[in-house]
Amino acid sequence: MQNNAHGFRISGNWNQQSKNLKTEFPKLTDEDLKLETGREDQLINRLSSKLQKGRLEVISILKKGQIEN
Repeated sequence: MQNNAHGFRISGNWNQQSKNLKTEFPKLTDEDLKLETGREDQLINRLSSKLQKGRLEVISILKKGQIEN
């Protein structure tokens, strides 16, 4: 996992992390949480739009999920 916003990479068990995100943010769908290898930017953009949060805030949420899993 890299720390800068442009090179952020998901690590750990994404299936579990995405389930946790759906619990925390019920409006997220499986399609919103679809992750393709190396395409984290697309995921971050979708989540940012759906949650109406900035990119850095979404990355912070994702990092928190990685720590908890």
